[in-house]
Amino acid sequence: MRLLLKVLVSLVLVFFLIFNINWQDIFTVIKNLSWWIIPVAILMQLLIFYIGNIRWYQILKIHSIKLAPLKLYKYYLIGTFFNNFLPTTVGGDVYRAYFIYKNNSGLVPSLMPIIFERFIGLICLVGIGTIALLFYNDKTNLILVLSYSLIGIFSATLFGLFIIYNLTKYTFIKRIIKKIGKYKLLSKIFIFIETFHEYTNNTKLIFKLVALSLIMQLITISIFALLGYAVGSELNIIKYLQIVPVVLTISSLPISIGGLGIRELTAITLLTHVGMLETHAAAISIVFLFVLIISSSVGLFFFLHSNENNVIKNAKTLKNKLDNKMRDYN
Repeated sequence: MRLLLKVLVSLVLVFFLIFNINWQDIFTVIKNLSWWIIPVAILMQLLIFYIGNIRWYQILKIHSIKLAPLKLYKYYLIGTFFNNFLPTTVGGDVYRAYFIYKNNSGLVPSLMPIIFERFIGLICLVGIGTIALLFYNDKTNLILVLSYSLIGIFSATLFGLFIIYNLTKYTFIKRIIKKIGKYKLLSKIFIFIETFHEYTNNTKLIFKLVALSLIMQLITISIFALLGYAVGSELNIIKYLQIVPVVLTISSLPISIGGLGIRELTAITLLTHVGMLETHAAAISIVFLFVLIISSSVGLFFFLHSNENNVIKNAKTLKNKLDNKMRDYN
């Protein structure tokens, strides 16, 4: 049901865009792009994926899982392809977790590094967006709603991280959970909290993850700025710093297929709101989607040339194995 709703949301938004933008003008803008713009943007996006892979690698080392970063990168790209473009119950994160799990690692070392690196990435992304919107001059109703929403999300995630990090508060929570530990779900939550606590108390690890996450976001902002320059927009870099993190935050919500539709609509709406021509905003959004498709398709190439391409015929196998292990784990 959840998958169906994601597909429906993406389809509705895509069809809305198809029938509400001037495609002739957009294609004219795209056709006039310099030949080097899209290849450079694709390379920048692949660099973002590689930095995300290093972020994953840094957490795996805490569990003494020492796999070569380049080998991990292949599976990171495969997972990225699944996450972005496959309407399937098997997400790319499940695929990555299963890859670690089948290499004789436990369930927690397989799942938690992925959950935590995404959590840190979300905090950094929302943090950039929150700070950017606080300095936004034109506080319309749309911007105010976005500002308050991001502040709420950012505050909640930081508060949760503080509770887990703080030893006194954590010990108090630990005693409560142990008293009700007869419930399997709560026991598993307790195991996850313990792992998060171990991560958050590793200052060096947190510094690396935050630095890598910020670099990833800045490169993404640079891709939008590059595409803006390419289509002839005169929007300054400050506006991209304010808008792109908001676009990425909204598109990361689990309500569509890889952010498809919601990312493009949000980008067009916010970029035009800060003064960009709608044609330019739409062209940037479409080219960015194309860049994502091409860069993510590298993962499809690796998947089809791996020894596990039979998973395509039965995509639920990976998820079912992890679900069964999660039910048995206590």
